[in-house]
Amino acid sequence: MNEQKRSRTQRDIILALAEILQTTTFEQITVQAICEVALVTRSTFYRYFEDKYAAAEALIEYLGMRDLMDPVDGLVLERVQRFVSRNEAIIRHLNPSNQQRANFHVEFLRMVERAMTLFYEANQTVECDPIIQMLKQATQPELMIKFLAGGVTSMIIDSQHRDETQQAQAINFIVEIINQLADRGESNHDD
Repeated sequence: MNEQKRSRTQRDIILALAEILQTTTFEQITVQAICEVALVTRSTFYRYFEDKYAAAEALIEYLGMRDLMDPVDGLVLERVQRFVSRNEAIIRHLNPSNQQRANFHVEFLRMVERAMTLFYEANQTVECDPIIQMLKQATQPELMIKFLAGGVTSMIIDSQHRDETQQAQAINFIVEIINQLADRGESNHDD
């Protein structure tokens, strides 16, 4: 089987899972249901994924690459916010608090960390992004990325259980905290 067909089949399975997650929690989804939507057999599914959890991890990576690594201009938090709003139903149905067994908080955290790292590496000359400024000032940028990604990820997952006003307040809070940290970092460097 050629590589292009393999990639297409794998993508079809991932997108089938995404489609089902629009309306169904992850725990309720079966491999058979994914296969029916993807129009593949169970043996084809298992050729690509060990189980539905592996398919979900691949979905998270796919969505992260598609949405967070998108070359569209925007601050890191704007990209994360866009990702969350674009994939709200999927995140809600994958959310660990809605699950009995799966925990995608770690996968989402890794995705946000990777997005922040790539964004930082590609935009070190950007002056208007407070996250870039904080990372430039940090003695260990990779630890600062982990710190920021952890807070952002927790706030986003928690805000999924709130109304739109509360979600906006959570994002504004994150922006406010990051701006304050960036301002403190600048004033420490000025001393």
